[in-house]
This record gives sequence, C-alpha cells and structure tokens, in this order.
Amino acid sequence: MNSENNWISDVKRITEECYEGNWDFHESADEYSYHHLYILFPEFTISNSTGQEHLIRELYLRLSFNNNGILSDISATRGTVTQAEIQSNYPHSHIGSNAVRGGWGGFCWGSGPIRRQIESLQRRFDPLMFEAFILAMDTYLQWESLEGGPYQYMADVKKRMNIRNVDTSVLEDTFKRFINVCTDVNFTVVEGRKIEIDPTDEDFMASILPLVKEEHLVMRTNDGQFFTEGENQEYDNKDLHFEFKGEKVYLKVIDDDPPEENSAKYPHPQITEYIAQKLSRKLTLYAYKTGTRTPRQTESVVIGGIMVQDM
Repeated sequence: MNSENNWISDVKRITEECYEGNWDFHESADEYSYHHLYILFPEFTISNSTGQEHLIRELYLRLSFNNNGILSDISATRGTVTQAEIQSNYPHSHIGSNAVRGGWGGFCWGSGPIRRQIESLQRRFDPLMFEAFILAMDTYLQWESLEGGPYQYMADVKKRMNIRNVDTSVLEDTFKRFINVCTDVNFTVVEGRKIEIDPTDEDFMASILPLVKEEHLVMRTNDGQFFTEGENQEYDNKDLHFEFKGEKVYLKVIDDDPPEENSAKYPHPQITEYIAQKLSRKLTLYAYKTGTRTPRQTESVVIGGIMVQDM
C-alpha cells in the first residue's frame, strides 16, 4: 500500500510541476482497475520541417497505470475540433483518427528517445524517467515528423469533399460539344509526330469550363489537388464519458476554418483528362496518316495547327 501511495504521490507532484493545474488523476476503485492520469493541452501549434503549422485545441492525454505504477497504455482524445478536422478525420498528426470523433486514439512513436522512455516506464515506475517522458510529450505533440511517417499530414486538413466520378455519357457529350466550339489548343509533339495535350493546362481548362454543368465543377488547392467545397454541418456536443477536475468533458465542433486560398472553379479533372486523351489520340493518328501537320483551313476543324477530319 505504501509503495502504491509513493508512486501516485510522485506522479501528482511531478505532473503539477510540469503542467500546473492542467491535469487530473483518477485512482482506481479496486486492484483490478487502472489508475488514469489526464493531462490537458488547452491550445498549441504543431509544425513541421517545411514550415507548415496547424492549431490544435483541447487535446487530452491519458496515461493508464496498474496498481504497481507500471505504465500500461497511452492514448489521447480531443475536446474541441474544427469542421475541417472532423471532416478530415484529423485529431493530430501522430494520433489515431478515433480521437477526433469522441474515441481515444493511440500514438505512433517512431524510434526516438521517447519510445525508450515509454519502454522503461512499462517495466517499472521511475520518477526521473516519468518526468523526462511527460516533458518530452510537450515537444512531441508540437512537431509533425515528416521523416517518421505520421498517421496523417496536417497539410491534408481541409473542409472539403472528395470529387465524385463523372458518368461516361457526360464525358462523351462534353467532348463532342468541345469539338464543335474549340478552335485551338496547346500541345506538344513528342517522338516525331505524337501529339500530347496537358489536361491541366490553364487555357485548355478555361476552354472547357463553359461547357461543364455546375455539378461537375471543382476547386483546386495550391498544390494542384482537385476537390469539391465542403459544407458546414451541425454537430451536437458529444459526451466523452470521462471527467476532468469534476466536470464532464464534451466534444465540441466549431466552424473556425480559414477560407480556401483558391476559390476558382475548374472542370472536373475526369472531363479534362478524357478530352485531352481522346483528342491527343485523334490528332496523333491524323499526323501519322498525313505525314505532316496541315495548315489551317476554314472549312475543317483546325486545332493547334492540325486539320482534323472525321471526328
């Protein structure tokens, strides 16, 4: 009994010294239950080696100990998340996605010193090792180790939806209408006469844009990823079924996401890729057939300096 009281008092003393007021300790009611230490990180910024940053609100760390002070489990959950985080299933770069929707998520630890500290505490409780570990957690939570391979990257946290596939009939219909109105496209010639059209060429996408219905328009991130804009949703506060300093803890979802930097509309990438590929094949076949690129002629469809017949 004295041994138990000693390690518990050490845990409380050290945690108060490291995280003054932002912790709570729940002692087990019997010898078969675990003791739980909760540490609250009210707000901090996680960053990485590329200079990206992301604000994390209300992260609860839970350390579970058996009656001898052996560390048995480490997990975390979030008390406040944004619409973008919950729609992206992102609680933290190194924490499992359960933690963003009211569950407890485990950590990916990599192979650094913090893993060795954990392994030591899983064998026996040592006050100095415990203090080193919980201090290291503060630094660990604020750094997204790209080299270590996080569960999820903060760069992927966006309030957006994945684009849906476009029906084949829409692709073919848009291609036919494009051929009727298009007068010119940018292209490159490779391997002699092979014609290639870049589906992401700005002029090419702009020429297709007027032909595409609103339901098939998408947005694009700064790094070229296409998406459809996410919608605000109503989320009720969710009971997380534990208490912190005598108060029930609830999951709250807030709408505090910055607007997308690029709000321009683009044709669905499947449409541009379909038209680019089909047109490239037809132009290439025509170039091989004629052996040359034919001058523009007003009585035929002329694209990029190549006369195209029998489309």
